[in-house]
Amino acid sequence: KEKLAADPKAKAAYNLLNRAESRITDLNKQMRNIRNNPNLTAEAKTTRLNQLREAKNVVAENAYKMGKELGY
Repeated sequence: KEKLAADPKAKAAYNLLNRAESRITDLNKQMRNIRNNPNLTAEAKTTRLNQLREAKNVVAENAYKMGKELGY
């Protein structure tokens, strides 16, 4: 915590990673709900899961790029 208070870049990186982690957690929950939904067809599940997987990849990639730009 002391380093975060003293280093604005570290705090920005920490906040960025926390937001990315939260978003990925939400996407994982959505994916789990889709997998467990008996009312969706296999095709519908596959389509939606692929969309969510792509969204997760974008979040992770953006977090990585921003962390790298901040020097982490």
